Amino acid sequence: MNILRSLKEIIIVFILQYLLVVLCGVIYLLFGYDINNFMGSIGYFIVVVFNIIVIILLNKRYKLITNKVSFSLYFPYIYLIICYALIMNNIFFIFNLTNSNVASINIILLIISSGVIGPVVEELLFRGILFNNLNKYYSNKKSILISSLIFGLFHTSINGFIYAFFLGIILSYIYLKTNDIKICMLGHMLSNILVLFLSGFNLYILLLSIYGFIFSGYLIYKLQKVN
Repeated sequence: MNILRSLKEIIIVFILQYLLVVLCGVIYLLFGYDINNFMGSIGYFIVVVFNIIVIILLNKRYKLITNKVSFSLYFPYIYLIICYALIMNNIFFIFNLTNSNVASINIILLIISSGVIGPVVEELLFRGILFNNLNKYYSNKKSILISSLIFGLFHTSINGFIYAFFLGIILSYIYLKTNDIKICMLGHMLSNILVLFLSGFNLYILLLSIYGFIFSGYLIYKLQKVN
């Protein structure tokens, strides 16, 4: 069944990435180097290289990164994703649920890994492959909820699960309506990068993000009504 094959591919990618980092870390330790240096820079570099290979292989196999929507129509969808990310992270700051321990990590590698490459891989796996296959057997609502639940489960902390689950719903809905995975990728990238620089709760950012979320939702509603 295509759904089981999708899950298998996702699990394989994550396991291979984990094993590769662990193996390289063990080799690094055997040569007497500081493991903190490995985790802060070399580990992220390995993840970046691995995920670039994954992106090339997945796109070659499924050909998901194609032009479906005019770039001029990207704004409301991407703005919605960014506003959601800022709202949720401000809420997490209120309840002290964020993990802001990134001081020891090379910021450039962190941006490339978590802000650029990571979102592309996740969108290919969870929206491009998993959601598409679910949508062949289930309704739109069920496909969105199931794929978002699985997306959330791959983010191991409680706040990570909550954040990823609702983000998954937004991204799956956008993908369903536009059939353009590049919108999801770009929105996911920009939201991840902006969150990296959010150092604490900011009331002004929260209020502006709530307004932006409502405004972009309205724009999307009008856009869908026209089409």
